[in-house]
Amino acid sequence: MKAIQLRAPGGLERLEIVDLPDPGAPGLATLRSSVSLLARQGLCLPQV
Repeated sequence: MKAIQLRAPGGLERLEIVDLPDPGAPGLATLRSSVSLLARQGLCLPQV
């Protein structure tokens, strides 16, 4: 699969497109989460 990696500190010039192996099926200790678009944009933060 294609991925974008930041291999060293710096700006956008440090981003590299790399090929990574397929991660495979999730295991028993894998955590799955979802984030709403509004929360990612900081418009609708969850009330704690």
